[in-house]
Amino acid sequence: MSGFKMHSKKNLCILAIFLTVLIQYSPALLSSHTYFQGDLTYLTHPWRTLTAEMLQRGELPLWNPYAYFGIPLAANLQSGVYYPPSLLFALFPFASALKLYHLLHYFLGGFFAFLWMRSWGFPRSGSLAASFPFYLGGFLWTRLEFPNHLGALIWLPLLLLFFRKGAGGGPGLTLSLTLSLLAGYPQTTLGALPFLWLLQLLFRKAKRSLREELQLLPCITLGILAGAVLLAPAGELFLRSQRHLQGLPGSVITAHSLVPADFLGLFSPWFQQEVPYWKARLFWGKTLYLGILPTFLAGLGFLYLRRIQKIAALLYLALTALLLLGNSTPLSDALWRHLPPLSWIRYPANWGYLLAPCAMLLIGSAARHLPRAVRWMLLAIPLELLLYGYGHQKTIPSDYFPEKGSLVRFLQSRQGSHRIFHTPQAEAVSTAYGPTEEQAFRNFKKLLPGMTGAPYHLSTAGGIGEPLIPYLSENTQELLKSRSSLRELAPLLPKTDISLVLAPYPPSAELRAPAGAPEGPSVLAPSATQTSKLSYLGRRGGWHLYAPPTPPARAYWSRAEFEAIQPLHFVQKTESHLLFQGAAPEEGWVTISQTFYPGWKIYVNGKEREIQKSALGFPQVPVEVGPIQIQMRYEPLSFLVGLAITAATLLGILIPGLLQKY
Repeated sequence: MSGFKMHSKKNLCILAIFLTVLIQYSPALLSSHTYFQGDLTYLTHPWRTLTAEMLQRGELPLWNPYAYFGIPLAANLQSGVYYPPSLLFALFPFASALKLYHLLHYFLGGFFAFLWMRSWGFPRSGSLAASFPFYLGGFLWTRLEFPNHLGALIWLPLLLLFFRKGAGGGPGLTLSLTLSLLAGYPQTTLGALPFLWLLQLLFRKAKRSLREELQLLPCITLGILAGAVLLAPAGELFLRSQRHLQGLPGSVITAHSLVPADFLGLFSPWFQQEVPYWKARLFWGKTLYLGILPTFLAGLGFLYLRRIQKIAALLYLALTALLLLGNSTPLSDALWRHLPPLSWIRYPANWGYLLAPCAMLLIGSAARHLPRAVRWMLLAIPLELLLYGYGHQKTIPSDYFPEKGSLVRFLQSRQGSHRIFHTPQAEAVSTAYGPTEEQAFRNFKKLLPGMTGAPYHLSTAGGIGEPLIPYLSENTQELLKSRSSLRELAPLLPKTDISLVLAPYPPSAELRAPAGAPEGPSVLAPSATQTSKLSYLGRRGGWHLYAPPTPPARAYWSRAEFEAIQPLHFVQKTESHLLFQGAAPEEGWVTISQTFYPGWKIYVNGKEREIQKSALGFPQVPVEVGPIQIQMRYEPLSFLVGLAITAATLLGILIPGLLQKY
């Protein structure tokens, strides 16, 4: 009977986790609304929708031709192509899949946190109380707009659980590490590993030998190797990105750093300063609340620690705080600017989740020493956290994502495969206006910010927020932006396959930068003589539209690099298979106006040719006089190598277990 009761109490704890997630998420889950803010609109929706469509067609989602002159898709990490729960987006419409994805991950985050707390021997009530701040607190709740962050973070308690078990938890450690990496934000996982190991090492009562600790390294190595199908192409992209070759500016790296006063936000978002830009307190770049009661319990739990554990907790918290302070202190600023792993990533406040495991252990320590009759009063914790989180993330009717708008319908009717180009001022527009807040957000999406054209197969010459961009793509985009007027931009448009320029000003505007435009020479504006170069097509969908008089071309023949071009007929069979047909009047070159990137193969009249790089950073091949048919296929070696490593690793893990079983 006692065993049955224990089992029943465990089920009640799991039910409590599920119900609290259900309540917190009910504004979207139990309605026809969806969350949409930030990256969900201009990155996540395009990534996931394009990936789902390609999978439904039976194609590997390896290349995205709809942004930045073409960029790798799966290799960008954050699209989460190989993460099993991402299949939800291929099975359901985006808004529905997003609800299921969120529900699954917030529940698993709470469940894994509860299991980790129980592994320390904390009472069930205390383990449940310690798990609440992890999945209901500011650390995870503000990651709602980043499914890839959320997917990586929820596996951390399970990693801690298997770290604690040592070599006996090796297979579990390998699997959970692999899943966390495949979720699409591996810097979170890999960056957390030394902190998680340190936390377990400092707090564990029974010390393990160095040999026992080192036995975890093969498990970690296998976990990383099993993620090679993602990490190998991503590594190739990183090495060919501007971020690696030139680094990130210090101001970008340390944006969203905490200041000492921000640590008051651990108690409650009410103590956190409102972010002026977002006009909200639940902002991912600052929000990391545990709650007043959990923070008080963590402080109480600290008093119950042994002296060595108190030193360990202070050391861990000090290291984490130093990381979060970013550019706020000379020491933390130097750390972020000069330590190579940190100098390639952004946003110190993103690492606030590292405070959660230590806080959970301290809360469990306090709960262990509370009288049994008082422990269940700890259920006041979710009430406080639900007060902060419930209803404080904006929602919008689910038709927001598939809604097109007049600009999209117009572009689909005339653009074909040609690209559009947002001027720097158009890119800088981050707000929209309307009679209501909902209509303002709908208008914003209809402006086609970021990569929002991808679900409609509309190609752009740029984008917003893509984490890794091939440096050649970025160079070409910056070349276009550096033109001082539309008249100077016009000659570049045909050779970059741009048939439409979107700008926030009419032809009668003066030659000056509109409000909010970037400073410096990179200012595209009308000029007095621009009408002879670009045709004004009127205003549609919030922008003024301009078209070049010369037909643009995705591929063209020319006798020399900067001479007149002769377009070829273009057929996009798939995103990774292109076909061009035409004729060369004499020997010359065919240039394809897309990113020069390894993995593409070119066949001219059935024979493979070596690809060369044009001055604009596009692939080109020499051709002879006469009819020509050119096929291009994207078959990246990095993907094949990564897939082989992943498959060999998984087979190496599974086969011994199967042989032992049978």
